[in-house]
Amino acid sequence: MALLATLATFIFLPIVLATTTSLRQTNRQKDPIAKAFFQVKEILRTHPHPDVRGEFYRMVLRGDFRVSPQEQMGADAGFVPVAAEVIRLYGHKPRAAFTPVIHVDTIILRPEYKARAQLVLYHEYVHYEQWRDGRLVDDPSLGDPNESDFAHLDSCKKKWYAEAEAYHKTCLFGRQSGLVDQLGSDETLATICGAEGSAFHATLRHTLLYDGASAGNCADIWSTI
Repeated sequence: MALLATLATFIFLPIVLATTTSLRQTNRQKDPIAKAFFQVKEILRTHPHPDVRGEFYRMVLRGDFRVSPQEQMGADAGFVPVAAEVIRLYGHKPRAAFTPVIHVDTIILRPEYKARAQLVLYHEYVHYEQWRDGRLVDDPSLGDPNESDFAHLDSCKKKWYAEAEAYHKTCLFGRQSGLVDQLGSDETLATICGAEGSAFHATLRHTLLYDGASAGNCADIWSTI
């Protein structure tokens, strides 16, 4: 009887596991956001940069770093530290006062944009490192249209240098890994990473000044840096 029960367990367990896997795959197919989250995790798991496929990927698996796929968000991605009380509103258990969150536009998860997605996720990881080390400005009022640009002179300067550093590191990694060569000639990152020296900062400034999500209330200040 015990042998029969054991045999039944060995026969039943693979069926349960297979069914569970099938259900997960079906749910991903039905829910585009769940599918996008799975795609982001796969990009992180197989990423060419060791820190992204290592620390970044493990943080996402543990829930220490949240990924929020969105459709038509107006930018490829964005990093933001989110307060614990907000994390709780979405049914998650925060592990610290602030949780790093990366919003990802689902469009870059298309197969033809693989290199772009890898570079974008690395770029946002650099922003996480800046925030972790206290070098990334956290000033919510930068996006307030009622605020004067020059009311946040110091914050805007810090934000510019953070963006310049993140793009510089992204382009350097992109050239070393060959990912920049895989970008389409009309992609913004290809234009930025194709410039060097003083032309790099001029190209970056021109690009970000026309990107409202990045410039916010800092456009006038950035144009003078």
